[in-house]
Amino acid sequence: MSIKGEEVRKDQGGSGSSYSKPGMPWEVDERAEKFITEFRRKMSLQRERSLDDFQERLARSA
Repeated sequence: MSIKGEEVRKDQGGSGSSYSKPGMPWEVDERAEKFITEFRRKMSLQRERSLDDFQERLARSA
C-alpha cells in the first residue's frame, strides 16, 4: 500500500490490522500509549508493594 507515493507496510506484529511506516504519527502515538500504559501499571504495582511493606512493618512494631 502507498500513501502519497510512499510505501507503507501492513503491521504484522499482532497489533491488529493497522498500517505503519516508521516515524508515522499514529505509530508514535501507539508506542507512546503502550509506554504510558506500562508505566502506569508498574507505578500501581510499586505503590501496592510499598503499602504492603508499610503495613507489614507497622504490624511487626505493634
